[in-house]
Amino acid sequence: RIFEGIGLGVNAFFGPDGGVDELASAPDASLSVVFSKWGRFAGDFLEGKYGVPQLVLASPPTGIGDVRAMARAVAEAIGFDEEPSCLAEGFLKKEESYFQFFLSALDDYYDEIAGTPIAVVGDERTLIGVGGFLKEYLGAAVEEAIVTDLADCGESGGPSPLDSIAHSVHRSQDGREIREILKRSSARMILGSSLEADAARRMNVPHLLISYPAGGVMLNKTYSGIRGAIRLAEDYASKALEGLDLAERLALEIISGARAGD
Repeated sequence: RIFEGIGLGVNAFFGPDGGVDELASAPDASLSVVFSKWGRFAGDFLEGKYGVPQLVLASPPTGIGDVRAMARAVAEAIGFDEEPSCLAEGFLKKEESYFQFFLSALDDYYDEIAGTPIAVVGDERTLIGVGGFLKEYLGAAVEEAIVTDLADCGESGGPSPLDSIAHSVHRSQDGREIREILKRSSARMILGSSLEADAARRMNVPHLLISYPAGGVMLNKTYSGIRGAIRLAEDYASKALEGLDLAERLALEIISGARAGD
């Protein structure tokens, strides 16, 4: 939707608009846009065999800042002339207006949820998008980021954008190790897969599903783009406020227990 909004045709392999024909016409593309290390093999193949240049991004865009940055990078890579650039800016202004309208609805709650310490668990590109968005727009304090997709895909393991998002970055697929990291953390919310739901219950903190396995049916839910970012803001704010309620109830229980002991 975003690519088409800025005047580009999209050759999607998967989803309702994808298929064998789109796969066969891939060599005719002007550019491959690769999100995360998992697309590098296909991007390298198309570039090496058919000369299709590639643009590698760390994660799908989440929020208007990421969307604008992606649009600029794609436009530069393709070499947009003046007319499509005007079309892109008109679309992006509408998207920004939409984004700001709904995000501003959280202004009344910002002071309550800003600074909430969180832990995020999942594949690296998801953590970059979700963690970066929550830190920038909702003031989340990303205490722990636990990356679970460890295949190197030919990469050397250099610096990650997560290093500037999270206080501590861990890499593990060991469930016990992940639970221990979460247990030692000061997180008041855990964002991860269904595998981290039990750890959240034991820590008496909210859990928000952002990665797989999901433990349920998810047909068309995403936290990427503009509409996905608004959905993420809604879900996160609701869970953060729920966490405040849990903390308040726990404090009252402790106080009541102390008084009963007296």
